Amino acid sequence: MQANPNGPFYNHHPFVGVARLKSGVTVADAQRDIPTIFSRFTELMLQAYSPGFMEQNNFRIEASPLRDAVLGDTIPKAAWMLFGAVAFVLLIAAANVSNLFLVRMRARSANRQSGPHSA
Repeated sequence: MQANPNGPFYNHHPFVGVARLKSGVTVADAQRDIPTIFSRFTELMLQAYSPGFMEQNNFRIEASPLRDAVLGDTIPKAAWMLFGAVAFVLLIAAANVSNLFLVRMRARSANRQSGPHSA
């Protein structure tokens, strides 16, 4: 992309393309087709996409599921941290409830040992 098609050409590609695969085509199938597509860049636009440019700028094309591209590994890590925090809070709640039962049981035991109270 350039603002002036007649002006000097600048290679700067901070772009991500999103495409939908045909029904029945997997991401692995698309990844296998990429070398063919990638070689067409240098054939069709040698001035812009010389092999030296491609290597120097680490120009690459890859296929990946949109979920992996957008979410990456952040969501699973965050989900496990949230799960751990919830488990810890539940553990504390269970300890508090068991402590309340123990105190109540001890109070009843102490009342039984002192005998019935008459007024």
